[in-house]
Amino acid sequence: MNRRTIFLNGLFTNFEGARVSVFDRGFCYGDGLFETLRASGSAVFQLGRHLDRLYAAADSIYLDIPMTRGEMTDALRQTLERSGEKQAIVRLALSRGEQAPGLMIDPEAVPTVVISARPFRPPPAQSYKGGVKVVLVPGLIGEGTGASPLIKSANYLRQIILRERARRQGAEEGLAIDSQDRLTEGSASNVFAVTDGEILTPPVGPWVLPGVTREVVLDIGRREGLAMREEPIDTTTLMRAREVFITNTRIGILPVTRIGETAVGPGVPGPVTRRLGKQYAKTVEAEIEKC
Repeated sequence: MNRRTIFLNGLFTNFEGARVSVFDRGFCYGDGLFETLRASGSAVFQLGRHLDRLYAAADSIYLDIPMTRGEMTDALRQTLERSGEKQAIVRLALSRGEQAPGLMIDPEAVPTVVISARPFRPPPAQSYKGGVKVVLVPGLIGEGTGASPLIKSANYLRQIILRERARRQGAEEGLAIDSQDRLTEGSASNVFAVTDGEILTPPVGPWVLPGVTREVVLDIGRREGLAMREEPIDTTTLMRAREVFITNTRIGILPVTRIGETAVGPGVPGPVTRRLGKQYAKTVEAEIEKC
């Protein structure tokens, strides 16, 4: 845990001093949002897309963010500078703030904003060289109610259980399967499958988050002239894929070489995954250098 500087409601404090009320709606009800961002120095990768998603999500749940985009950007960069981390993962958390108990929203309550930075630690090099194992997890996707799965809500229990089931089976990630035997997403990742001449990924919604890294990978693939398609993927198609990889802010593009006890293709990272991985690394480097 980084014990340096935390941004909390307009002020900078140390780890020990960064505390919120036990009546904060984020704690009591999971009534909040968050974004996870990658940074180098004070430059944040794909900051615009992250803020687009955050502000759109806040509007959708009737949460007025008490900072403009410019103020939020400045707070993020100041937090990074004060943290001293050269390569960092930043967490921007937003809740509806401290309110009286009950489900009714108090429109006068001031939202809570927390920004923190920790060292960027990607998976070990061997995970990229040899690939990782994932498992398929049915039964966690239902009709449900409440917060839309299209936003990064603080209601994260489903993802926590998905990741724990994967861990107990010795896997890096769990991939949720819906009631129609179709792939949705991982606990903290989007999924891509390379089939005959095409790269497939499940379309956004109703159980697939519009991941920022997912969008970057789609952009890169199209720029490289690859056939990128957003369409449903059933488990049969997934198990027959030549290559599979998962994406998110921390891992970038991580090859999957086993689904349960079944090898993906020849059981080693494939050429398409490696090609996209190299282009993704170049994209991150080029954007950060411009900032």
